[in-house]
Amino acid sequence: MPDASLAPTLADPSAIRPRTGSFATLVGSFFLVALFFSAQNVVVRVSRGAAIDWQWDVFHELIYWLTWAGFAPVILAWTRRHRFERGRAAETVARHLALMLVIGPLQILASYGNHLLIGRPLGFVTPDEAAHWFALRKSGIVWGTFAGYLYYWIIVGIALAFSYRAEAARLEDQVAQAQLDTLRSQLEPHFLFNTLNAIGVLIGEAPAQAQRMLLHLSDLLRATLERRGFQEVSLTDELALLDRYLAIQRMRHADRVRVELAVAPGLHRALIPTLLLQPIVENAFRHGLDRNPAGGTISIRANQLDDHLRLEVEDTGPGGLLETGTEPRGEGIGFANTRARLARLYPRRHAFEFRPQPDGGAVVMIDIPYRTGAS
Repeated sequence: MPDASLAPTLADPSAIRPRTGSFATLVGSFFLVALFFSAQNVVVRVSRGAAIDWQWDVFHELIYWLTWAGFAPVILAWTRRHRFERGRAAETVARHLALMLVIGPLQILASYGNHLLIGRPLGFVTPDEAAHWFALRKSGIVWGTFAGYLYYWIIVGIALAFSYRAEAARLEDQVAQAQLDTLRSQLEPHFLFNTLNAIGVLIGEAPAQAQRMLLHLSDLLRATLERRGFQEVSLTDELALLDRYLAIQRMRHADRVRVELAVAPGLHRALIPTLLLQPIVENAFRHGLDRNPAGGTISIRANQLDDHLRLEVEDTGPGGLLETGTEPRGEGIGFANTRARLARLYPRRHAFEFRPQPDGGAVVMIDIPYRTGAS
């Protein structure tokens, strides 16, 4: 048995239970164990050329292990109550030893009692045997008591294995959630900084326009804060948030920018990561349309492909490379953050692709599993 002092503290005692969580499944598990040992007994008998003893090779195995199924919930509950935590190892072991000394003989006595109770009407137990039943079982009771001690710790070990697995999964979920929250929090100041820069430019040139832009920014930040705590929102909500951002960009670019939106019917309830589209569209402005004096068009498309949702953001800017001519366009915090969030939310079930277009501009394609709020 591992050193209990090294075992992790279980924040949730209810984690120590089979994942099935049902007594019926627990009984089914012990029934399968009974079938295994029954088959072993039968095969051994046959290999020795001996006759099969149906009472002790099969019937008693079933009774024995199904009786354990009745005692197992007591052991599981005791393990939940007395957990192996740092600083309490000796106390916990002592409490388990106390219960073990009780369970061991009780289980084997109950097994023989059930054997007698059920076996007599079935013809397995004769009246003469029944009169001296437990006296005839002395050696079996001694053997069964010590075997019960061993099985007690096997059940405890299995319970702890389930608990540690559940705890590890819970901790992994917390780490993943913290990482997603961090990634999302990086987007907000990044976007805020860029927008405030744009407002700063307008303050000197067009104060009234700058004031309206501040109001749009206020609405956008309020909507963003309302989504805190949500990693996914409906496509409708995400597009509504994006529209607030586009209102700011339209003020900056006046008539130089056109936005085309094409969402296939029935997709408005599809779930997507919150703030997914904004950094992609921002990239289209920053490295695309902002570098094109004539402006251009940004197309946002959403379609369903089998069990995936495909999102595309295409612009008619210069496309290709950054000003240095050496780095792929857009590999800044927006794209890097988006890649990391998708990898966390949909591991091995997503795609993120950036493609410069031959005639200028670029398209970003994102595939994620198609789900709706109802599902």
